[in-house]
Amino acid sequence: MKRDGSVEEFNFDKIRTAVTKAYNSCGKEVNETVLSLIHSELKIDKYYVEPVSVETIQDIVERKIGAYDFDVAKEYILYREKHKQARLMA
Repeated sequence: MKRDGSVEEFNFDKIRTAVTKAYNSCGKEVNETVLSLIHSELKIDKYYVEPVSVETIQDIVERKIGAYDFDVAKEYILYREKHKQARLMA
């Protein structure tokens, strides 16, 4: 579920892109193990009734990155906060 309440089909490529950008901003190659763990946790059962919010998804991503690469998780957190502030100012 998007922030505006609309529902969009789950697209892991968006998560892969965000995670890759976080790793690249730290001068690192993306950790495929982390991506695999994120993907495993985010597999959305097609019978799941309640949509998962973007904030919940981002929290999961943040936690998984942090378990392996603290500096990358920090960049991801800062990126989220920057975008949050931009949304508030819009």
